[in-house]
Amino acid sequence: MIEHTIADAIKKVSKGFVEDVRLDGVCPGLFERVCEENGWIFEYDSETNGWEVDWWADIIIDKQIIRVSGIMYYGTAHIFIE
Repeated sequence: MIEHTIADAIKKVSKGFVEDVRLDGVCPGLFERVCEENGWIFEYDSETNGWEVDWWADIIIDKQIIRVSGIMYYGTAHIFIE
C-alpha cells in the first residue's frame, strides 16, 4: 500500500538513513492520513502555486521537522530535511 511506502520514506529521512526520498502517486491527503496513523504532526500549507499545483507541508516527529514539497498535477512529492 502507498501509505506504508510513505511512512517508510518519512522514517528513513527522519532517522538520517537517506537524505531525501521522491515518491510518485501521492497527494497531501495521503500524507495527512499516514501522519494521523503514526501520531505525527502534519502541517499543510494550504496555499498552492502555479498550474501544476505545487504544495508544501511539514511533518513534525519528536521536535524534528521533515519537509515535504509536491506537485499535485504529477502526483509527486519530495521528502527531506533542510
